[in-house]
Amino acid sequence: MKLPKKYGDLTVQQYQQVKVILDSEDDVIERHVKLIACLSGKTCEFVEKHTPKQIAEWAAKLDFLNTPEFKSTFAKRVFINHTWYMPIIGNEEFTAGALVTLKHLEKQDPTKSLNQALACIYVPMNWMGKPKPYNAGLHNKIAEDMLHAKLDDVVPFLEFKKKVLEASSPIMNTYLEEAMMMIAETMSWLEKETQMELKHS
Repeated sequence: MKLPKKYGDLTVQQYQQVKVILDSEDDVIERHVKLIACLSGKTCEFVEKHTPKQIAEWAAKLDFLNTPEFKSTFAKRVFINHTWYMPIIGNEEFTAGALVTLKHLEKQDPTKSLNQALACIYVPMNWMGKPKPYNAGLHNKIAEDMLHAKLDDVVPFLEFKKKVLEASSPIMNTYLEEAMMMIAETMSWLEKETQMELKHS
């Protein structure tokens, strides 16, 4: 049975599923069955057909789950689901939409929302190899693609970005506040315009 050999080999989706299994109150054998099924692509029914000894041997190969380790450097671009993606390195390249979404995600479970956060900081590349600007309309599609990203490809950049964002948090907070005010003002203006149109119709 083919199983990942290290933490970084897990996809974002597998990581999310593994976290749920490890945090569950299932007994050890049940957790082992679910982990093996999740990381091998097999069903729990398939794994359960094997002996406890065989399941224990497979589970032993997953001992790396207790000590997460990743690459120390991040890739400048990653190929996910037939698309090349590039991380937004400079904070000045962030759009207000991406920052507002990231701020909203801070209130959610970081594991469950990992692919959503990645969709804010990874953008598709055009045919010339240049990053496209963040597009809120493509957010869900990119978040879906990010489920297939290998942890080794994206976690090192997340760690880097986290340090950069923390170092510039006062600037970021000001930028976010201004962005939120601008969005609120635009929504208010649109609401007034709609009401005016309804009065004159």
